[in-house]
Amino acid sequence: MSAKLGGGSRFADKSRRAERAEPFNILIQNKFELRKVSATRIFYKMKISICGSITASKKLIEIAEILEAKDIDVELPYSTKMIREGKITLKDYCEVKAKQGDGCFRERANEDFIKKYFKEISKSDAILVVNEEKNGVKGYIGGNALMEIAFAYVLDKRIYLLNEIPDISYKDEIIAMNPEVIHGDLSCIVEK
Repeated sequence: MSAKLGGGSRFADKSRRAERAEPFNILIQNKFELRKVSATRIFYKMKISICGSITASKKLIEIAEILEAKDIDVELPYSTKMIREGKITLKDYCEVKAKQGDGCFRERANEDFIKKYFKEISKSDAILVVNEEKNGVKGYIGGNALMEIAFAYVLDKRIYLLNEIPDISYKDEIIAMNPEVIHGDLSCIVEK
């Protein structure tokens, strides 16, 4: 007789591949007998999708490396991945975007970045919004990050904000999605 026992996050997507399986034996006793049963505990690795402005790519990459060192799977936005992999610099990205808009990057990649990141969020346990100061707004959350927060909310994912909720016109909508503000403390990100 054998059994499988889940482990790890209650938010873990059970369709995701298990990080490791650990066999063990348990004793089961009822009124009439005591018997040994083989079982397997399955551990799931936490996965976080990081969201934020392309201008904060350096910070997104820094945070990704910290979380990866804690054995957390991390998903980064497409453009930030390209910067991390050395395929483009932030300066070059910003220059091209200023001249042609960021649609040219979508065309080159031949992907719908919004749908792609929705799928990544759906496979994650949580999102972390790296809401650094931008354009003089502390804790800036732009249009894409707001959509990603909404995706996470309707998918019942945990929502972490690195910094305080900004004082912007859609602040009430952000508050309604109940994010957890971690005040820059990545140790607050835990499997629950």
